[in-house]
Amino acid sequence: MNEYIKNVLANFKDVLKNHYTDFKGTVTRNQFWQFILCIVICYLIAALISMPLKAIGAILAILITLGSMIPCIAITVRRVRDSGFDYRFGFFSILLYAYALLTIVPAKILLSLFSLINFVAFVMLIIFCALPSKQD
Repeated sequence: MNEYIKNVLANFKDVLKNHYTDFKGTVTRNQFWQFILCIVICYLIAALISMPLKAIGAILAILITLGSMIPCIAITVRRVRDSGFDYRFGFFSILLYAYALLTIVPAKILLSLFSLINFVAFVMLIIFCALPSKQD
């Protein structure tokens, strides 16, 4: 296996195993984006499974969402703090998970309003997490 892929998978396992609820540590940009890449790949696999097996794919997507919620929020809070912003901005990632779970409920007006709020939070988080770490 390629060295980069081994590094990405080792980083993913490390976050899940050792930093599942670590809101106070630090995380580099590389570690953050590698973790997010693995989560996205998990969602893509769930989407591929849901093509022929809709119920199993939907259940798998819900399980991925619920299982990755705490570590994603924790790693985002750490990354936002590392980039020099108030750590509370990292909790905007809760909006992303709430949106993912709300898409199951058919409430179009509420979903439209929440989509706009969610988009703004998503853009802010990408900007905050992409910035280099601040040196104290």
